[in-house]
Amino acid sequence: MYFLLLTYALCALATAEKCKTPMGQLGKCVPIRSCSSLLWSFTNPKYGIDDTLKKFVCSDNDSGLKVCCPEPSDFLVFENEDLEVNEDDPKGLTNSKKCGIARNDTSFPWLVQIMTVDNRLHEENRVEKVACTGALINRRYVLYSAQCHHSVILNDPNFFVRINAHDAKNECKTTRYSPGCSGFDNYEIEVFTIHPFYDSETKLNDIAILRLSRRVIFSESLKPICLPLPSDRLKSPQELYTAGWNRTFQRSDVSLQRMHKYRYISNEECATGYPTTSYEMCTTTDDQLEDHSIGFPAMSLQNNRWYLLGFQSQGERIKTYTRVSNYLQWIQEAMGGERCHTPYNETGECMHLVDCPKLNDAFANASPSNVDALEDFVCEYEYEDSDGDFYTLKVCCGIEPNFKIPPETPDVNLEISNFKYCGLQHRDDYYLSSDLISVDEFPWLAVIVNATLPDQRDAICGGTLITERYVLTSGQCDSQFYEDDKIMVRLGDYTLKNLTDCVQLNQFDLLDCSDVQEYEVEEEIVHPFYNRFTFINDIALLRLDKRVSLTDYVRPICLPKSQEDLATYGETLYTTGFGSNKMGTDSSTIKKKIRTTLIPIEVCKEKLKLLSLITPLTAYQICSEDFKNSTDVTCFGDEGGPVMHSKKHRWFIEGISSSYGCGNDQPQTHLKVFKYLKWIRFNVRD
Repeated sequence: MYFLLLTYALCALATAEKCKTPMGQLGKCVPIRSCSSLLWSFTNPKYGIDDTLKKFVCSDNDSGLKVCCPEPSDFLVFENEDLEVNEDDPKGLTNSKKCGIARNDTSFPWLVQIMTVDNRLHEENRVEKVACTGALINRRYVLYSAQCHHSVILNDPNFFVRINAHDAKNECKTTRYSPGCSGFDNYEIEVFTIHPFYDSETKLNDIAILRLSRRVIFSESLKPICLPLPSDRLKSPQELYTAGWNRTFQRSDVSLQRMHKYRYISNEECATGYPTTSYEMCTTTDDQLEDHSIGFPAMSLQNNRWYLLGFQSQGERIKTYTRVSNYLQWIQEAMGGERCHTPYNETGECMHLVDCPKLNDAFANASPSNVDALEDFVCEYEYEDSDGDFYTLKVCCGIEPNFKIPPETPDVNLEISNFKYCGLQHRDDYYLSSDLISVDEFPWLAVIVNATLPDQRDAICGGTLITERYVLTSGQCDSQFYEDDKIMVRLGDYTLKNLTDCVQLNQFDLLDCSDVQEYEVEEEIVHPFYNRFTFINDIALLRLDKRVSLTDYVRPICLPKSQEDLATYGETLYTTGFGSNKMGTDSSTIKKKIRTTLIPIEVCKEKLKLLSLITPLTAYQICSEDFKNSTDVTCFGDEGGPVMHSKKHRWFIEGISSSYGCGNDQPQTHLKVFKYLKWIRFNVRD
């Protein structure tokens, strides 16, 4: 084979046009395959050298990529790096002790679907297609074929990754949640990198890598595959396997394409139209297979572990593959964007805040004195929009579990509510199980209005009175006001815009009346790490200009003190507010009473996974579903309102309304107040 390569190189040099390298050396314009002095650099380019290498390119057309190869051609233009060999972690990359371990020889729990989608924002007309098969190599990265990307994905910007889509059980072939079924998860793609010198004609450098927007949680049905060692030497006729998905327009088709078995053959035995380099490998089979498996990963089982050897590039009976073991440096460079150092100079990984539990809790309950120190952990803001706002926040999360963070404030007293009068309302015995609502129900409901103009009293959003001076609401509520707007809070409201509300008590032939109390907002305290695009830390406090007058119609709700004060799954929660009941309609004129059911986060993830890909639901949120055929629903204007429940006739706030469905049968997500008691305590003063 070496003789064939040498002959090919000599012939190419003999017939090539003369040229000069960027360094001024004389050379000839030849296919990159025949230039040994540049081949290493063009297959494993180090960070920042791409532009320099592009200056060597003298032709890139239907005949493939050609470079100005200096003479003599065996002179190394850029020095090769020796690859570190470590069985558990080649090149300091990804292999964990659990990589490459499958439940059986055909489960391949690292294979993922790279999907394209038409009509992404319209669920009824949404059409999904399996574009490529990728291989998960760690919690954030997927390797796949550059050829597949160019041929299928390149002109379709709406693509994402579907993980855990290969369970063959019938009960898993559904978009509905099923306990015990692995189901599937969809992940946005944060960034993808096609090999900069992929040659679409000869298929050299047929490799690509993408980074998921969030970390994958490994399980028995989801593991990474091991990367091969540079020192591994395949021997003919070693068995290799490929597997993947047929391209399909059917979302329900989650079946794994049947596994193909091949025999490895040496490059010398490989007869293709181009000389096979050390960056490729070959297989053969006795079967005449249809050529639908371009881009499928090639895998081998060694010492009870599966290794990713390559991606199929071309061929029918004899197939060629990109040899992954000789691209470890390029993979390492492509993954380099995650490296960082914490403010305490500890090695870390730049990731979404919700993927770093230690920092997630610190950020959620940041004391005012720690905000600046925590801000130093921010390593990246992503997706800047035209207004200069950022879609999501990334932090430098330490690699070691005990990495250092700013010290917490000790001995925080979390008893904020006054249990002499909080959470008590007069009409529980009469109206709780009815959709009818009385004047004095939910006396802690705060209506937040824009009072910039005297005749404006529409509900902008909701809030909850938690003390005599503070209203708890959402961060998104504050973002709906301009800096010069006058914010006012109305308490004791039943009929919006009336200063006095009365309801006829038929059984007593009496009027039940409440006087509305109005207060100006003295101070707005929005969570310092609230993000209006992902709704992370969607919480805020409004300090009123004076203490409220407590009556049967105005009183605070209780904040939970312990787990015993929280609702359990399946329990009924209530929400209220003056938001609209339908998109495009005015606010409700009468206080609403909405019954919902608390559901597990896992169920909620399953039901929302087609709609929410960027930021996963976490323990800092709760999820609920409206009762069927409910008269009132949460909609525009209800954000920031209370999500609550009653225990022994005392009401506790469970969440702050973050999302609304306007009757679309989708679950709603809310901030979990219990997880933010420290932050509330830090910011409430007498």
